[in-house]
Parts: sequence; C-alpha cells; structure tokens
Amino acid sequence: MATAYQNAVTAALTAAGRLAGVSVTYTTGAGSVTLSESVIRGNTDWDLETENGLAERWESTDWIVPVAGLVIAAAAVTPAKGDTIAQTINGTTYTYTVCSPSGLPVYQYLDRGTRTRYRVHSKLTATV
Repeated sequence: MATAYQNAVTAALTAAGRLAGVSVTYTTGAGSVTLSESVIRGNTDWDLETENGLAERWESTDWIVPVAGLVIAAAAVTPAKGDTIAQTINGTTYTYTVCSPSGLPVYQYLDRGTRTRYRVHSKLTATV
C-alpha cells in the first residue's frame, strides 16, 4: 500500500506530465505504442571513470514514461537496450535509441516506492 508521500509524488508526476508532457512513439521488437503528451523529456550528465582511470563524460536524453503506458500487443514492456523513442517536432522526427554507459541499466524507476514511472536513458541516433 502506497504512503501519503508516495501518493503525492505520483500525483505530482501525473500533473507534470499533463503540463510539460510530449508525445512520443516507443518501439520495441514486438511493436510500438504512441504515448500522447504524457512523457517528460530530460537529460542526465554522467561523469564516469574508464578502466584506465580516465574521466569520461556521457550525456543522455532521458524520458520519464508512465509504466502503465508501455503496453504493446496487450503485454507490458520493460525498456531494453536498442528500443527506440521517436518524437516529431515541427515535421522533423528525432529518433533516440535506448542505451546507457557500459555496465549501467538503461532505465530506473523514477518513483522507487510506487514504480509508476520509468526514467529511460537514450541517445539521439537519427533525424528525418
């Protein structure tokens, strides 16, 4: 059972999606689903250390996606490396491929208590 705090976080994320949400198409090997104005776009800057001890900067475009929205062919989908997220802006489609720095997960739950939103990491891979 969710706590009052967790319910407040879920309500705030839902409101943020309504105010700042964008429409995207999420595609996996099983098919695709269009998420209308419920996805929030952001970014993560990663400061990493390579095997050789060198500093490496890795930037990702992140998508806050409702878990309940990722349903393709009547099955719940978990974000996976290689999935794509497409966003069309003024007639141009930007395609992002789900990925993350080596050894790190491609998604995390944004709200770990209730797990209603994924934070999916990606890189821009195509513009059409």
